[in-house]
Amino acid sequence: MPNDLPEPRAPLRVLAAGAAKAVVSTLAPFHQARFRQMLNITFDTVGALRDRALQGELADILILSDAALRVVDEALPSALRVTRDLGRTGIGLAGTAGREPADIATPESFRDLLLGAHSIGYADPARGATAGTQFAHALEQLGLKDRLRDRLRVFAFGVDAVSAVSRGEVEVAISQATEIVPRPEVSFLGLFPEPYQLWTRYQAAT
Repeated sequence: MPNDLPEPRAPLRVLAAGAAKAVVSTLAPFHQARFRQMLNITFDTVGALRDRALQGELADILILSDAALRVVDEALPSALRVTRDLGRTGIGLAGTAGREPADIATPESFRDLLLGAHSIGYADPARGATAGTQFAHALEQLGLKDRLRDRLRVFAFGVDAVSAVSRGEVEVAISQATEIVPRPEVSFLGLFPEPYQLWTRYQAAT
């Protein structure tokens, strides 16, 4: 019988922000089956991937926040050819599986939840983590940096903090909502309220 399948193609190199991990990981097998083309995917923080692109690391697809892609495009105008919107996400909180959503619609209730948590995990701002950086700013604005210092635990990625919740290592994790909602082993407690929320639009560039 003739083989109607196309010949395998060279793998695509994909650099993707952690907030897009659930989407990219879900779609990758469909792409690989349809086009017979593997995807070599590296996930990292927006800041880390932005810097790698600026240093000349090549990728067939770059998935970052729109702000980070603008920086790359301004520095390397010939590097990005086509950019497509993937959507936006906000920063939220993860709790143990089965925990009810929290009432954190106001700055006061948000502050109370943080003060009531025995331990809080979040991604390292020093590595360019969007959610981790925004949470650090929120702690400053709420006047909680010193009060919560001994309860804070920093992780390389927001998804690592979420995983720590599922293992019972921290009570609450801070991360992009897209890194929390798809995971049945934790509960999505809610989004940061204004003015502490940061909505981030993600785009794919080739």
